[in-house]
Amino acid sequence: GMTVIFCTGETLDERKANNTMEVNIAQLEALKKEIGESKKLWENVVIAYEPVWSIGT
Repeated sequence: GMTVIFCTGETLDERKANNTMEVNIAQLEALKKEIGESKKLWENVVIAYEPVWSIGT
């Protein structure tokens, strides 16, 4: 099967506003809403956190 790489991360403005955790939780909740509770589907998901400072500011 196919593996999904789901990248989460915040914008510079979100980081400056100290909203990093809230932003990433919202992104993960959106993913969970799409995938649901199926353990089989989650086996094919990789979650990668890309903080804004690691990709250039």
